[in-house]
Amino acid sequence: MKHVDRKAVAFTSVSILAGLLILLSFQIDALPLPTPVDVAVTSITDVDGMIIYFSGVNKTVGTNLTIDVTVERAPDASGITTLLVNVTLNRMNVATAENVTVADTVVFLLNGGSVHLSLPWNETLETLPPGSYDIFGLATIISDGDIYDTDLTNNIRFAGRVYVVSRKEDLNGDGKVDIADLAHVAEVYGMQGLPGWIPEDLMPDGVIDDFDVNMVLRMSGWTFPPGPSAPPYAVSWILKFATTMGNFTVDVFSDYIVYSTYEFNKTLRRLNFNVTSSVDAFCNASIPNGLMSGAFQLYLDDVLTPSIVTWNATHHFVYFRSAELSHRVSIVCEVALPIVGDLNHDGKVDIFDAILLANNFGKENDC
Repeated sequence: MKHVDRKAVAFTSVSILAGLLILLSFQIDALPLPTPVDVAVTSITDVDGMIIYFSGVNKTVGTNLTIDVTVERAPDASGITTLLVNVTLNRMNVATAENVTVADTVVFLLNGGSVHLSLPWNETLETLPPGSYDIFGLATIISDGDIYDTDLTNNIRFAGRVYVVSRKEDLNGDGKVDIADLAHVAEVYGMQGLPGWIPEDLMPDGVIDDFDVNMVLRMSGWTFPPGPSAPPYAVSWILKFATTMGNFTVDVFSDYIVYSTYEFNKTLRRLNFNVTSSVDAFCNASIPNGLMSGAFQLYLDDVLTPSIVTWNATHHFVYFRSAELSHRVSIVCEVALPIVGDLNHDGKVDIFDAILLANNFGKENDC
């Protein structure tokens, strides 16, 4: 049996390990550290001037729009074979300067390599209000280490400015508002649900009624793209009140949209409703004398505002015009709901009226 020199074996093993460590150290030192590189968006689909049209039921232009983006990495001598790059499709609201990432993905770029991507842009009206938007692609290096981009000016490339148009009164999505859209409302007239439960609940207030009819009538004749004589038109908004003296209807003829959150306060002798419009607008409220009568004052957002008041044998008419687009309208009158027996004019017949009657019982006019 051959004798094994354990000390010699141990020495040899240590020598080999030391040699490997020296070699490994040499190889590590020989590899270049991560160095700056350059990535760029070199092309993107041109969407400048595109109009994306939303109707009550669908998007007729721009549905499932796909934007192609090409990203390249400049050749470098760093020896790094791959690079992680985050590619995003962005939009910016021109009015608010709000920037939103629409789609994003991570890609590997080889030294001097490029990648061609198709990024989807498919948003709904809830996330994309009407307006103008700048669309652009962005490439960002996300690799670990000391890598950074040497030229940030070419990391963004604009696809152009798009325009989003909304017309929810176009219920059948044919690019115009007409009798066919009014028929959609007529089919479900009187039905109730949660606010905005169906496209025909245009107000939306949870019920299909005259307000929704008037939303269509106000935009009747609108076409896409809008012509020079585009609405809104003035229409009659019907406000109905049930009181102890009976049922009353207030007609508000206006090119405002009159909201259905209206009320009549008998005690305060005040009629309230909300209006809004995209144009300078007028409003003319026709109020039955049985509901309100006397001297009238108009308040817009709690500010006393000049108005024109006329009347006939059955109604008072309160007219105003405003350059502002939204208001809380309050019409206050001197007498509301005249009730037989309401001697102190507080809007109710109670013990105080009886006391007033008792105190004056038997009195006569001197004249």
